[in-house]
Amino acid sequence: MTTERTPADGSPLSIDELRGAFDAVTEAVFVHRPDGTIVDVNAAAADLYGHSPSALRDGAVETLSAGVDPYTHEEAVRRIERTAETGEARQFEWRARDSDGARFWVSMKLSRIDTDDGPRVLAVVRDIQGRKEAERRFQTLIENLPGVVYRCRNEAGWPMEFVGGRCAELTGYESETVESGAVSWGLDVIHPEDRERVDAEVQTAVDEGSAFEVTYRIRTADGSIKWMWERGQHLDGPTEGPEYLEGFITDITDRKRYEDRLEAQRDDLELLNQVLRHDIRNDLQLVTAYADLLADECDDSQIQEYIDTISEHAEHTVELTTTARDMANVLISDSDPESRRLRPVLESEVDEIRSGYPEAVVRCESIPDVEVVADDLLGSVFRNVLKNAVQHNDKDVPEVSVGIERAEGAVRIRVADNGPGVSDAQKESIFGKGEAGLDSAGTGIGLYLVRTLVDSYGGDVWVEDRDDLGEGDGPGAIFVVELPTES
Repeated sequence: MTTERTPADGSPLSIDELRGAFDAVTEAVFVHRPDGTIVDVNAAAADLYGHSPSALRDGAVETLSAGVDPYTHEEAVRRIERTAETGEARQFEWRARDSDGARFWVSMKLSRIDTDDGPRVLAVVRDIQGRKEAERRFQTLIENLPGVVYRCRNEAGWPMEFVGGRCAELTGYESETVESGAVSWGLDVIHPEDRERVDAEVQTAVDEGSAFEVTYRIRTADGSIKWMWERGQHLDGPTEGPEYLEGFITDITDRKRYEDRLEAQRDDLELLNQVLRHDIRNDLQLVTAYADLLADECDDSQIQEYIDTISEHAEHTVELTTTARDMANVLISDSDPESRRLRPVLESEVDEIRSGYPEAVVRCESIPDVEVVADDLLGSVFRNVLKNAVQHNDKDVPEVSVGIERAEGAVRIRVADNGPGVSDAQKESIFGKGEAGLDSAGTGIGLYLVRTLVDSYGGDVWVEDRDDLGEGDGPGAIFVVELPTES
């Protein structure tokens, strides 16, 4: 079907009528003969290309095309000829060239009109260089994203209408291959074992009107398996048309492997924790019990010394398993600290120290009934600090004093002893792993556990010098545990 533009009475337009019409148009307008030569232009066309109207009309300008395939003068002429022949309007984007030789993008619409001098082709030209530059910047942004940006119809197989970014790098398939439907993301790329789950999760989110996040495996073009993370949302399509999804997909294979390793390590820690809690502790308690029975029945001082050594080392190993068990719990736990009452926890640990070390003098001032940010392992913090004050004490009668200070948004528990003190060089390193050493009565990880737990609560722990002891009593040390309080 041809399209011919003529006046309302059906007579052909005159050139003067045509010029009067397009001179009032702000967009660039060219009038061509069917062979492509320019018959007339308006002022906007001259301004756009940087040539005078007369130079354009008399053919002094050799070409307005970019001169590179397919944006050549010859190709432009062929398009004008086809429009003149068929009468069908054509619209396309074109690379043009101005008077300085600079290339720029235009949108060009061709249509045939009949004049009293015969058929002509009207070309309406718009400068779209700004839009093209914005598109190029957007495309560069997409290409630099670590994944795939997509828009697809919300139908079986997720037919893709736009795929940008690193599709080939992630999947082995070019974006055009996925957009054309030759490869279906939902049916060919997503792993068969994950398709049903992913579809269900996406549709649930769509039905609820929320964005969706899914993880799944894909099978790449070479058959390898990768893990993907996808975040997307639902878009309403045209009336009576399809619904759409748009989103971003990125490779999380390395992260997934790391998470799997962490999960395996967590399982191993849970097994270790179970062994520490039950098997080793039960065996050691049995050793201790039999050692106590032997001690009651034995009168030989030499053998009694051996039995005491067995009991001492068995008790030390029980203590070690307790601390190791608590450390395993720290590594396994994925819960966040919450509110805990300070008084019952601290009182319980003070009582345990008094019972376990009857030779020591343990004083504790009144404990305020405050709630601190902590978890179920809070008791382990005080147990290790208190034991450290007794076990590393070189006095015949170890003395330990527990004081409490209120601070803004926090409470400080100060555990002072009359032991040898801590040198300035050790005040920070003493909280490191294994700082106690092999010859120490301590476990070597007790204070490290204290620092780990207190840090997780958002608190702090440090050592101060004690300056209230009498001459000759040794320097002593104060371990300060600061815990945030619940507001």
